[in-house]
Amino acid sequence: MNDNRANIELITTQIKNSKEIIKKLCYNKAYELYGKKLSIEVKNRLDLELTSIVDNNFETIYLIYSVIVRYSNELGYKVSYRGNVGNSFVAYLLGITNINPLYYNLSFEIFAGKDYNKEPDIELNVSSRIQTKIFKYLQEKLGKDKIVCEEANLNNIDKINNFRSIWKFESYKFIIWGQNNPTMIYELEKETNTNSNDIDMEDIETLQL
Repeated sequence: MNDNRANIELITTQIKNSKEIIKKLCYNKAYELYGKKLSIEVKNRLDLELTSIVDNNFETIYLIYSVIVRYSNELGYKVSYRGNVGNSFVAYLLGITNINPLYYNLSFEIFAGKDYNKEPDIELNVSSRIQTKIFKYLQEKLGKDKIVCEEANLNNIDKINNFRSIWKFESYKFIIWGQNNPTMIYELEKETNTNSNDIDMEDIETLQL
């Protein structure tokens, strides 16, 4: 079992222990990136975010969004996000975002509020091809009575490229946008036998394409 699958299983089978799980996953990833001896900057930022998340009972939100991204990636589809969740180091460590806020000096306060108690505002863009599949997967893992679809409709601005679903787990809502772009990337990767993650987006020739 690979690490991605192992983490999905850990989260979905032990969601009741979410406070311990989020700490374990984040610290394990931080150790993988920085080594066992974390710098003061990294440890302080990680502890700040984890404390605020756990104290406000937001850990389940992060963990389920992490499962959505991990499962989509496992199926071969990229996921992008909307809003300021890129300011969260925990979101990065859990794989929800691909931006390390420490590299860009992004403040967690922008995302969590000055008192660090604002409910996480996370919206994901997934392939419309697998949007329903992801929902059914969460139901299978967490229980059909636990995950429900509260709303599903086409965006009025762009009915072709935006299908918004609001899924609910207990008292938390998850906003998922079904889009064509992740599907197009998936097809291009298959056709060219190229992983888009391997493309250097800072390369001049690449930017000129």
